[in-house]
Order: sequence, then C-alpha cells, then structure tokens
Amino acid sequence: MPTRSFRPPRLDAVVPPGTPVRVYRNLRPGVPTWSIQAKVRLPGTNFHGWRVMGHAFSLVLDRVTFRVYEAGRKRVLRTGVKNVHAYALGTLVQADQTVTVPEGATEAVYHPRKYPHFFAPDLRDAHVDGADRVYLSATGRVYVQ
Repeated sequence: MPTRSFRPPRLDAVVPPGTPVRVYRNLRPGVPTWSIQAKVRLPGTNFHGWRVMGHAFSLVLDRVTFRVYEAGRKRVLRTGVKNVHAYALGTLVQADQTVTVPEGATEAVYHPRKYPHFFAPDLRDAHVDGADRVYLSATGRVYVQ
C-alpha cells in the first residue's frame, strides 16, 4: 500500500498569529508532529471549548505555560496506553516555517513515568512550568527560552 503524503491547509488562514492556542504532540504516525487547538464557541451554547484547528510540523509560541492533566497521566500509568494529557498553552507566533532553535535554548521534556510535569534534563531535571518563548520542532522536541 503506497504511503500518502499529508499536506495540511495553510495554518495561518485558520489560526492567525497572536491567537491563544493549546498544542500537543500528535500521537498518530504519518501526520504532522503537532496538533493545534483554539477555543471556539460550541454550537447552540454560550460555552467555549478547545477544538483542533490544524496541524503543524514546527511551531513557535510566546508566553507559554505547560499543563499536565493528572487523570490522563494516571490512566497512562495504569493501562500503559498513550493518551493526550500534556499541553503547551500560549500565543501562536509562527507555524510550519523553518523553526531555528536559538543557541542557549534548553530542551523541555515530559515523561509521565518519570515526573508529573515537564522538566529540563540539561538542568538536573529542573521543573519547567513555562517560558517566554517555546520552539516546538518537527522532530517532536520542545525548547524553552
């Protein structure tokens, strides 16, 4: 069976820079590395909820906080099955352009079996709550500055 190339629509047409977003690493192989959610009004209600607005291979976010939902983490520990429960919440700066990680940026990692939060292995596993700027690479790595 031939492999199909996934080409997402231009993300800036759907989610313009400056939009508050919630980003998570895509767990499905064969699709772009990151899924991008934005808050939208739920039809027929006055409530807003997070909805996937697009996908990107690489991103840059500003004013980011990292969020881990403990119930999802516990489910991973109990069942051994991956689920999306860790996010980067911030303001979209750019998506799907060549993201160059600046020198001096530190890698941030999340591993549910090791810690219940994001941490920086280069800084003796220091707890990372967020950053002024975050670079999410096409290889699935997260760098904070």
